Amino acid sequence: MEAARQALLDGRLSDAEAGFRQALFGTDAADALHGLGLVCFSRDDVAAALPLLQAAHTLQPSGRTAFNLALALGRAGQGKEAEALLWWAVEQHPDYMPSWFRLAERLTDRGDPSEAVGVLARFADRATRAGDSAALTAAIERMDAIDADSPALLRLGNLLRMAGRNDLSRTVLDIRLRAVPRDVGAALSRALCHLTTVNESEADIEASRARYAAALDAVADTAAAATAEELRAGAAALGLANPFLLPYHGRNDRDLQRRYGRIAGRMVSADPWPAAPVPPAPRAGERIRVGFASAWMHLHSVAKTFAGWIEHLDRSRFAVYGYQFSDARDAISDRIEAGCDGFVRGIGDVPAWRERILAHAPHVLVYLDVGMEQTAPRLAARRLAPVQCVTWGHPETTGLETMDYFLSSELMEPPDGDDHYSEKLVRLPGLSICYEPLPSAGGLLDRAALGLRDDAVVYLSCQSLFKYRPAYDDVFPRIAERVPNARFLFLAQSGMAGDAAFRGRLHDAFARRGLDWQRFCVLTPPVEPAAFPSLLRCADVFLDSIGWSGCNTTLEAITCDLPVVTMPSGTMRGNHSAAILTAMGLRDWVAGSVEVYVDLAARLARADERAGLAALIRARRDRLFRDMRPIRALETFLHDAVMRTYTDANRASP
Repeated sequence: MEAARQALLDGRLSDAEAGFRQALFGTDAADALHGLGLVCFSRDDVAAALPLLQAAHTLQPSGRTAFNLALALGRAGQGKEAEALLWWAVEQHPDYMPSWFRLAERLTDRGDPSEAVGVLARFADRATRAGDSAALTAAIERMDAIDADSPALLRLGNLLRMAGRNDLSRTVLDIRLRAVPRDVGAALSRALCHLTTVNESEADIEASRARYAAALDAVADTAAAATAEELRAGAAALGLANPFLLPYHGRNDRDLQRRYGRIAGRMVSADPWPAAPVPPAPRAGERIRVGFASAWMHLHSVAKTFAGWIEHLDRSRFAVYGYQFSDARDAISDRIEAGCDGFVRGIGDVPAWRERILAHAPHVLVYLDVGMEQTAPRLAARRLAPVQCVTWGHPETTGLETMDYFLSSELMEPPDGDDHYSEKLVRLPGLSICYEPLPSAGGLLDRAALGLRDDAVVYLSCQSLFKYRPAYDDVFPRIAERVPNARFLFLAQSGMAGDAAFRGRLHDAFARRGLDWQRFCVLTPPVEPAAFPSLLRCADVFLDSIGWSGCNTTLEAITCDLPVVTMPSGTMRGNHSAAILTAMGLRDWVAGSVEVYVDLAARLARADERAGLAALIRARRDRLFRDMRPIRALETFLHDAVMRTYTDANRASP
């Protein structure tokens, strides 16, 4: 059979036919019939090919048999039958790429290029998720050649951008914008392509911010000229077109976020719904209704950080409602739900969420994060409660005119923190949270499995790659110069967005000091939450990312008595670990400069220094956990904010 297949590929049709005929009565009859059908098709004998290919497909249906049978049907003038078979192929055997491309050709030929582009967009979505760059590029090249609009383009463009394929994202969004130049959502999505997952240098960051700012101004002009219908259509992109990567630059983003917020406000101004009714002011003795909203009310950093707020608010004073935009469910989600007067999980689109939230008539709506998924920003851009707050689940100002307060930590905010937010900043005591530590046991990882020697000093630095600023790449080789047996353990793998750029930066940083980065750096794939404690136990030192600090990761490292090296920055998101060490009375271990950071890391290469700091951590870590001071302060804030809002509203009434 293999010889027959090779003969067919070589064009030796007589040899191929003889080989396939010999196999007709064996176990590969379906393959033999298929091969004979292809021989006939190659001879342009479509009438003979059709029954053979049909028999092969009936005996052993596959994407390949369907594709070839569809080709023959098309050649025989049976276009509708060919198209139906190709639809069957892409639904039942979606991994067979030729069926997708032939279906797109068929749709284009019969005058439906928009549907053809939609088919290719579906395939490109699959290729993106599978990491198949060649198939993805081929699909987009075909889409660009067809040059027709499809509603799927906007989603695909944003998916590609979030996957770090900004080049292909621009191509896809340009197809959409050629067809609909005033598509505000597509224009906003394309503006975000100027923000990359991992930047090559600090100069690259500055250049990308300048391009993004100019693009935002152009989008604002588009939004200003758009009709109500165009704005309503564009508003659907808000959840996809999030400036998620902007805060990883380590700058003050308030002005850029305000530009984004004004565009978002303009888009939702065309809402077809009536203004949300304002609930009556709470009467004496009536509980203030507080809603907490997030997609991440399960085993996720957001829930681990803020579940204590929901669980411990005084129920004699507050009625608490939870809005979990996803349908994920686990022990943490169930625990949060049990602590709420009402809890809603994963009910669908923005109109459904709007109605459900308004049915509870909250006086205060607290978004635990805005900017990490689709639903929160689309709701947060609208006024659904008299008092609306956001907190630091994604520690960045929203820029939205509908967001009143940013709830933060007094230990994490820099002195000029008020200037970083479009919202009014509220500094809650300590870390601002009532944190319940996770178990420090679990997982089966060990050094051998990670490729680490037992005698190495392992510095674990396990943040997302976009948290690592180019300005601080040299801390790793500087530590390596002083600790020859150092090993830096990062979480990354080939194909991840930004992986290649990050590896290139490590190569360059070590090469500048005459060192081989691969001798010192170990990159391992991200681990499941259950295995994370064992990853921490493989390390000697927790090396915090500078510019955007770890928080949950640091708290979990502390739970495992792992020494931490950190350096605060000029933004709240750069100060999480410094605040944690300060709360434990370990401020001496917070570096005030890169030089001190390197010194502390090198100092902890000594086993006695690590043991001493680990003992202090073990003795003081309870200071971080179950702190009720932020809860009491949050209660005071919520009460006062509601009363002030209604008092101000009454004063403004004629």
